[in-house]
Amino acid sequence: YGILVDPIQVVSLFLKDPYSWPALCLVIVANIFAVAAFQVEKRLAVGALTEQAGLLLHGVNLATILCFPAAVAFLLESITPVGSVLALMVYTILFLKLFSYRDVNLWCRERRAGAKAKAALAGKKANGGAAQRTVSYPDNLTYRDLYYFLFAPTLCYELNFPRSPRIRKRFLLRRLLEMLFLTQLQVGLIQQWMVPAIQNSMKPFKDMDYSRIVERLLKLA
Repeated sequence: YGILVDPIQVVSLFLKDPYSWPALCLVIVANIFAVAAFQVEKRLAVGALTEQAGLLLHGVNLATILCFPAAVAFLLESITPVGSVLALMVYTILFLKLFSYRDVNLWCRERRAGAKAKAALAGKKANGGAAQRTVSYPDNLTYRDLYYFLFAPTLCYELNFPRSPRIRKRFLLRRLLEMLFLTQLQVGLIQQWMVPAIQNSMKPFKDMDYSRIVERLLKLA
């Protein structure tokens, strides 16, 4: 087939109209659900909502996170399949993160109600002797804390995440370059070998040519 690797072609899978990015808009709208969960937790922390009302609001919010993007991807014709997959992946991760966010804050409220007289834990030293400031509930209910958790590579919320004393820029840059290289390598392998084989398999399946179908299936395998 010759060299079929084309990085520019991958961009076209995300966009049909360069002035209309429905998948990106769908990802931006996800902030509404994160802020809604945050506001519910803020009101639960000060006692403005009962636990039953908070559970109901969180349940509606989480159910909407699962149903809303799927409905948009199904009904909106301008969104591409690749864009839909990425948007649905973001919403699935957001669902799992907000579920953990709600549960951990619930445990903190229960612990605070049962142990109001206990003093806050003293700051500990970790990661090479760097002093860590311990955050306690409800001081963790800030937008900075919420978005740190949303961008952190974990699905489990904690009030105090373990951190190194400084940002290892070389390590971070090396991991970023590895991710970009391996992603491009994977895309190149798909474009070079998988896409032509799948395209050549369409005609035998359409003509119901069983001998060619078996040949193409063996080649794909």
